[in-house]
Amino acid sequence: MNAFDTSYFENASRGEKRKAVDELCKRHADLKDLNQRTSGSGMLTYIEGNALIDNMNEVFGSTGWNTRIVSLEGTLLEPRKWEYMCTIEVTVSEFNSVRQDVGFGAGDREKASKEAVTDAIKRACRQYGNYFGNSLYDKGHLAELEIERKQKKQK
Repeated sequence: MNAFDTSYFENASRGEKRKAVDELCKRHADLKDLNQRTSGSGMLTYIEGNALIDNMNEVFGSTGWNTRIVSLEGTLLEPRKWEYMCTIEVTVSEFNSVRQDVGFGAGDREKASKEAVTDAIKRACRQYGNYFGNSLYDKGHLAELEIERKQKKQK
């Protein structure tokens, strides 16, 4: 259920809605929504794109937020190897709130462009709070996640 589906919010003031949404955004993303991959500096923990969209829908409602591609630029590096850069805006309509960020992708043309868009969406959405991946930039939280992962593997 999203923050705007409850009967409480039908009569709530804009300030009350904002406070409740802020509390939802402070939660951490569920461990099941996260994945890891190797990067140049070690292991990188990230939120899955579909989980991020589910979290945005849960908090803001499926019609309460949207994305707009500001730019999508590709460079052919070698035959069938592309690099894309995407600038995207994410808007939460209830609060007229806009966040913008840039994402990158590499690979064949389709993969690179989709990866850049998804990366940009994730980077812009994380600005709305922990539930959308911002907590993954907190080393203390990452250490807690690693302990939780190890505990689940032992079970």
